[in-house]
Amino acid sequence: LAGMAMVTSRMFVEGVELSRMGQNLTLARYPIHWHLAGDATGQYIRNAAIHDTY
Repeated sequence: LAGMAMVTSRMFVEGVELSRMGQNLTLARYPIHWHLAGDATGQYIRNAAIHDTY
């Protein structure tokens, strides 16, 4: 099973490790994805490790 976050509001991610996440061979199913998010001012991913993802 894979994990992923599809956000329709504001997202603040800090101090996490994301490993083996997303959906393999499925377009737009990344571990974290700001697609067509509009004004994303102030949102962030920081102090994070993202590896071995699809």
